[in-house]
Amino acid sequence: PKNVTISTDDYTCSATYQVPRPVVSNECSDILTYHLSYSSIAENDPDYITTNVNQVTGTISGLPVGFSWLQWVVTDECGNSSSCRFRVAVEDKVRPTAVCDQFTVAAITGNGRAIVDASTFDDGSTDNCGILKFEARKMTDLCGFGTSVFTPWVEFCCEEVNTSVMVEMRVTDVNNNTNTCMVEVRVQDKLPPYITKC
Repeated sequence: PKNVTISTDDYTCSATYQVPRPVVSNECSDILTYHLSYSSIAENDPDYITTNVNQVTGTISGLPVGFSWLQWVVTDECGNSSSCRFRVAVEDKVRPTAVCDQFTVAAITGNGRAIVDASTFDDGSTDNCGILKFEARKMTDLCGFGTSVFTPWVEFCCEEVNTSVMVEMRVTDVNNNTNTCMVEVRVQDKLPPYITKC
């Protein structure tokens, strides 16, 4: 078989791969035995293993992210054998599952602004290999701060008090896959007025 690139499974940071059998030619035996093994260390590793290998189906589970070398050994009825090796690259191409709060309340502080960390909007996002960061951006911008760039926090202002602002939260995993979800933020002012002179 040729070198291939595959993705991790949806819920684990490893891959399951059904390995195609090699093509055998110039063989007089009617019965051939196929034995599959692999190494995640190096192609010339002397100790190829069969952990998590199903010899009946030719399936390997638990292949780690990175390179692994797979080896088929084909043996005929007389005990003669030949082997071939090829490389499998496992990459994490699975996007995170982004889960947002449905509603969040942000209260303006004494300086007329409220800064909310992006992770505040998370409601249990997950990823098969791990989450690296949360970022967010507002979909509207009465404050004039700018809305197009994802940042680690979102800032609200007095102009947004008593309105609902849609915020897009982006989840990035350790392999730079991303996914987004939306949360509605209700902006409130709970502070009494300040008397500066009486």
